[in-house]
Amino acid sequence: MNDQNVNNLIKKLNKYNFNYDVVSDNEIKVRVMKNVYIHTIFNDDGSIIIKDRLKSGNILSGAIPSNLTTAIIYGNILLVILCALSVCHMYLNPDRILLISIAIFLSSFLFLQWVIYFAIRIESTKRLLIDWTEDLR
Repeated sequence: MNDQNVNNLIKKLNKYNFNYDVVSDNEIKVRVMKNVYIHTIFNDDGSIIIKDRLKSGNILSGAIPSNLTTAIIYGNILLVILCALSVCHMYLNPDRILLISIAIFLSSFLFLQWVIYFAIRIESTKRLLIDWTEDLR
């Protein structure tokens, strides 16, 4: 039954021109964008596991391969640390408060934009794969 489900999903992926790799008999790795993949695993009991994976070298995950949630948590921690260091630097150099404030705002804004972009792309592809695998049952 899993082979049939895998083959049907491969037909759908080919039909809509998705880039994918067949990792094993029960697993397909779908490429969402550069260094961002979604693994679809068909278990023997009929359950299907769909999970995202960010490889290293991605703008959101950095050097550590992770999933989207972990990358967002680590990114927020890094952003808070950088903001704290910037605030300390503002008090040491009060003549540069405006410049440092603009840098903090821009970096926070750009991080938020990347998080939204990646979350939308990954979750919409996951939803599409979930719908396709629901059709297979």
